[in-house]
Amino acid sequence: MALTSRPATPATPSSANRKSSIVKAAAIRPSSDMRSRYERTIAVIDAIEALPNSLRAIQAVYGTPTLVQQYWVPSILALTASLIFVRNVTFYSASLTQTFSNAYETVSSIAQDYIFTPFKQIYNTIRHRERRLALMGSDSLAADLNSLERMVVDFAKDHHRHVADSELDAIRFAVQRGDLSVVLKSYEEDLKAPLSSAVTGDLIRSLLIQVQKSKVDLELAMSALDKLLQANELNFTIMSMVPIVLISYGAYSYVRSWLRKRNGLGREQVYEKIRVSLGDVERLLNRANMYGGSGGGGYSFPADGVEGDLQGLSFADYGLLLTELSTLKECAAQIPRKFQERFVEDVTELMDVRWTVYQRQETVKRMGRWYPFVTRTL
Repeated sequence: MALTSRPATPATPSSANRKSSIVKAAAIRPSSDMRSRYERTIAVIDAIEALPNSLRAIQAVYGTPTLVQQYWVPSILALTASLIFVRNVTFYSASLTQTFSNAYETVSSIAQDYIFTPFKQIYNTIRHRERRLALMGSDSLAADLNSLERMVVDFAKDHHRHVADSELDAIRFAVQRGDLSVVLKSYEEDLKAPLSSAVTGDLIRSLLIQVQKSKVDLELAMSALDKLLQANELNFTIMSMVPIVLISYGAYSYVRSWLRKRNGLGREQVYEKIRVSLGDVERLLNRANMYGGSGGGGYSFPADGVEGDLQGLSFADYGLLLTELSTLKECAAQIPRKFQERFVEDVTELMDVRWTVYQRQETVKRMGRWYPFVTRTL
């Protein structure tokens, strides 16, 4: 930097006073050595006084450019892109309107079918116990079963003229249990002469009673399935929400991770930064231990009362140590909450000059054992 080559500026009153005082001091003890010191001092004073002008000249050439110089290229590109965008929007306005309308309808239908409706169904199931998953009416099975009982009882009365009421009750109970022995015995006899029984006998009547029995059996199976659905209705409703919940959680996790990376470091990058800083801290402590850091005693002071080696650490190494520890404290806000308080306490221990190098090394080892993100286990 050619500061001395610039012409010296006119001496200000303060510089003139300093020069006159130096001349008076030189007049007291005139010597060549004093004169050379005087000339060097004058040169330094002139250089210091000319320094602001030199810095302004350098800043004018190499300093921050103006706003126009900084943003003229992005401004032209943005203006061009805006004109193209406005032209395309104007030209394809109808198509874009239809596209946005379709997208809105799609999103609203998805939200209605997979978010609001399932929540409403869960509320109705829990609060009102409504039965929505029903395969048949509640009175259908009872009506068909009563009809079957009457058919079988009438059939028994027609074939056995003198049937006691106790026997009829027994037949009704047997029908409720699915026993149609009265009808089946007559059916077996009619099958011996099917044509005549179909015309003059009760073959067709027996077949129709068995059709009714099959209908009752089917409704019993459907009733059992209906009870199963009713018992698990809340589970089915919750399961219908699982896909949208998983998709929403995945989208939320992705956006959160993207925002963290955009605003700073991601969690894994923070862990890597912590590992690198702890490695540098351990290297500084090892260097201090190699050059005479005490293993267990307190630090000493020289005779002039100024702190000396800081437990074997030079002032430069101690400054580097504080820099790394400051980085660790900044990273503490982004580690899991359950580790934050203890992590900050350990970093504070490493900053304390009352701890020896050996004790600090043990603290670093303990941090490696306690925190999983230091040992790459997360």
